[in-house]
Amino acid sequence: MSSSGSAIGVAGPLVPSLTVTPPSVTGTGSRRSSVWEGPRRPSAWERRSSLFVDAVVAEDLVACHDEDAGVTTLVHKQQVGIYGWRKRCLYLLVTLLFAMVIMNVALTVWVLRVLDFSLDGMGRLRIVERGVRLEGEAEFLNSLYAAQIRSRREQPLNIESSKNITLNARNNQGQISNRLFIGNSIVEAFADEFRVRDSRGKLLFRAADDEVTVAADSLKVTEPQDSAAGVIGSPYKNVFQLCVCQTGVLFLSEPDGQCRADDSVCK
Repeated sequence: MSSSGSAIGVAGPLVPSLTVTPPSVTGTGSRRSSVWEGPRRPSAWERRSSLFVDAVVAEDLVACHDEDAGVTTLVHKQQVGIYGWRKRCLYLLVTLLFAMVIMNVALTVWVLRVLDFSLDGMGRLRIVERGVRLEGEAEFLNSLYAAQIRSRREQPLNIESSKNITLNARNNQGQISNRLFIGNSIVEAFADEFRVRDSRGKLLFRAADDEVTVAADSLKVTEPQDSAAGVIGSPYKNVFQLCVCQTGVLFLSEPDGQCRADDSVCK
């Protein structure tokens, strides 16, 4: 018996290969065996094979036809990707992340615009070659450490405090050596020596533990009312004149009299 016609095969990772060959129709010697004679009822084996092929095709099988071998092969179609509700959730997550990125970029740009960030500094605070430059008013909540504080050219330097102002100077060991205290209606200076000089550097006043020096050409003490100490030239009973003899001898005399002494005193 010879067989003819086309063969159907099933191949794939999930479905084993299967070749379905219908039975040939035998006839007389004058007829060719490859010719089918009229419609006929399929056999039970053919019906089972047809149902199997239909079930496989329903599971996303792809038919591949080989013209040289005359064989049609069913290959299982592999689905690559995410489908269904998983795909929708993934799209939603990507959309939320994209929205968050846009919000972060917008907030960053807004902060940069509000604080006036630039390559030179922030706001009125500018970074210069030798330090930091601040234009306008500034408030320092904590301690301020600086080697030099000065105002701009032709501008005053104002230091204000709601309570008091204290200026301390420390020595090499970190101990306070001098202090200037400016409080409510009082100014105190704590130092071993206090000096006052004029613009040329000349000493005008000096105060120390042992002495007080007034180096001005004239000393003037003014008082809106009369002096409470009285007249300086008025005599006092316990004050005497200091007299000097020609020999260098010192002696005391009456405050309202003249310096007179006898020979016994000036010997």
